[in-house]
Amino acid sequence: MSRPGYVRIAHDIGASEEALAIRDDHYLAAIGLFVLALGYCSRQLTDGRIPERAFARAIAPGVRYEKPLTELEQVGLIERDAAGWYIPGYLKWQRSRQDVEAASAKASKASAARWSKADSNPSSNPSGNAKCIPNRN
Repeated sequence: MSRPGYVRIAHDIGASEEALAIRDDHYLAAIGLFVLALGYCSRQLTDGRIPERAFARAIAPGVRYEKPLTELEQVGLIERDAAGWYIPGYLKWQRSRQDVEAASAKASKASAARWSKADSNPSSNPSGNAKCIPNRN
């Protein structure tokens, strides 16, 4: 099960200089692949890094992604390195692993504090002889 989340995508992604440089016959597939890659990086907390086998196994399984990926590389939206690929500027617009984990820890701590207060508040924690459901008679 994946955790809920989101990625930031520029509202003019299709009109960016990089996107306009993509060949027409691969334009939609390449932009779609880029968005899927952003989602993968966010979901897996990779800080924009994409391992060698991720496109075939997690990002676009069963889909012919090679030509759109080549287009993304040629225009600089995705770059190749020794471990696979990375998205340049990913951390400029997306939350880092460190940011996500810090926010999660903060939320867990706040939740624990809320629940510990609720457990110690007698008006919110009925005793054994109090009725939890009002009598409707």
